[in-house]
Amino acid sequence: MTDRTERVQELLGQTSYVLLTTFRRDGRPVGTPVWSAPLGDGRIALVTQDTTGKVKRVRRDPHVLVAPCTQRGKPLGRPVDAQAEVLAAQELPEVERRLAAKYGVLFQLFDAVEGFLQRRGRMRGSRVAVAVTVAG
Repeated sequence: MTDRTERVQELLGQTSYVLLTTFRRDGRPVGTPVWSAPLGDGRIALVTQDTTGKVKRVRRDPHVLVAPCTQRGKPLGRPVDAQAEVLAAQELPEVERRLAAKYGVLFQLFDAVEGFLQRRGRMRGSRVAVAVTVAG
């Protein structure tokens, strides 16, 4: 990994929101602001439901763009090429632990609300972790 790639990964791991851009079959980009946390091995990770469009698109095409952004998804820097992968289920607890360490009570609240919605049948699917590696 180059020094530039390491600096980009570090910045993305420290920023509050990352704009994750995945691509539809026809090539149109779909940007989504997400929380992310560094995994400590040069990757950043996020959690989402396995039924979301971003997970379906990552499984079909792992090429993504990432950039620091605002809560509403306004980019705060140039997007960079990256590769995303849906992680194995046994890696999910570590990603959740890292997100909880970074976001604190906000992540705990998110976790509680998501659990409530799942129990009420308002949210389908299961939580999965996605790791992103900046190309370089």
